[in-house]
Amino acid sequence: MWRWIVGVIVLAGIGYVLSRGVGGRATTVDVATVETGEMTAYVEEQAKTRVPEIYEITMPLQGRILPIELREGDKVEKGQVVAHMDTDDLETDVVKKKSQVERMVQAFLAIANRRKANQLQVQSSQARFDFMKTQLERQKRLMKDSATTENKVEEAEMQMVQAEAQLREDEVDAADTLLWEAALRLFETEYAEEFLQAKRDRKRAEIHATVAGTVLSKTVSNEKVLSAGSVLLELGDLSQLEIEADVLTQDVVRVKVGDPVQIEGASVGSKPITGHVSRIFPQGFTKVSSLGVEQQRVKVVIAFDTSGLAELQAQERVLGVDYRLRVKIFTDRKADALKVPRAAVFRDATGRWQIYTVEGEVARLKSVEIGLTNEFEVEITSGLQAGDEIILAPPAGLKNGDRVKGLAVAK
Repeated sequence: MWRWIVGVIVLAGIGYVLSRGVGGRATTVDVATVETGEMTAYVEEQAKTRVPEIYEITMPLQGRILPIELREGDKVEKGQVVAHMDTDDLETDVVKKKSQVERMVQAFLAIANRRKANQLQVQSSQARFDFMKTQLERQKRLMKDSATTENKVEEAEMQMVQAEAQLREDEVDAADTLLWEAALRLFETEYAEEFLQAKRDRKRAEIHATVAGTVLSKTVSNEKVLSAGSVLLELGDLSQLEIEADVLTQDVVRVKVGDPVQIEGASVGSKPITGHVSRIFPQGFTKVSSLGVEQQRVKVVIAFDTSGLAELQAQERVLGVDYRLRVKIFTDRKADALKVPRAAVFRDATGRWQIYTVEGEVARLKSVEIGLTNEFEVEITSGLQAGDEIILAPPAGLKNGDRVKGLAVAK
């Protein structure tokens, strides 16, 4: 009996050992193989279309704008009339300013005639004064020879004083006339400028496009009174359409002008088109993500390649401003990189990159060094060889030396 019991115990122990294996129960893991092939590093971001410049058509002066017939999407030529202001008040102002100028011209002519009369009067008074002065001197000489009386001398002296007083009065009148003439000349210049400005304002009531382009937006449709500078239309040249992406500062340091770009999104169809980085802004800005996290980003401008635009035209697709796209900016490329899926690598507590390999159904933890990275793959520059079997997304409890059972993941 006891032999039978011992046998059962031995068989149970053997079964337990076989079920656990030499190193314990095997952990099932997903595995992949280290490969050599083309590897690209890229920055992927949401983006939108834009034009380099948006030109605003504004009210040239305060007044009433008439209904604008243009609609969004209409094309306009440089110099084309795009809007009209009501000119009734402007016409009234022109007539008023013209009347002021005409009255001022008449006043100026009158004061000019007065100036000429003053000049003649001064000349006449000067001649009379000179004559009276000569007469006084003559009477004084005669007085010395006792050939005249003292009364005659006094009378001549009085006449000279009166002539001098009249001369001085006429000179003051002439000076006043000159001052009035100068003042009127200033007023005439001012009124003439106001008249010219009124005519210019009337002409500006016909509002022209400053550039050729497409109407992007129209802020006014119906007749209404607006202040000077109010925006009526926004124009842009869609032939200069480009793309703008806000790239994280830690990613933008890898981006260079000229880097190739793959452009995707419903706006360009099922087949991506190509472009290239044309400009990187020198200053960053803070942007709050959809999760409420503040991020430092930099604007990167992307130009469409000629082939990309040709592809859009072939598909009869027309892009406008602020169309949403997705871009991949390729920052580096290697033809024969040693690469693994991104899910295979992780950092340890010290920040070193680690990876699990499978050697004889046993997990082996190895330190590696990485190079290029993208959303799906990582380049291994040290620590692995092509053909090594690695564990994808290692379970949290997996340790170096644990037995594993690998399941190959389909590519």
